[in-house]
Amino acid sequence: MELNWLSLLGLSLGLAMDASAMSIAVGMALQSVTPRRWAEAAGGAVLILIGLKVLFSHLS
Repeated sequence: MELNWLSLLGLSLGLAMDASAMSIAVGMALQSVTPRRWAEAAGGAVLILIGLKVLFSHLS
């Protein structure tokens, strides 16, 4: 399967919308935000970005 720039743009926009929706939902569900929650959120975001970097580097 070949991905052109338009397909990658659509994929990245979809992932960004998903991440935004999850961030809003989690933010509404939490009663208080602790430093541990900040670290978990930052760690998750870093893992997602690393995974995307590896995925896109293997596709090109």
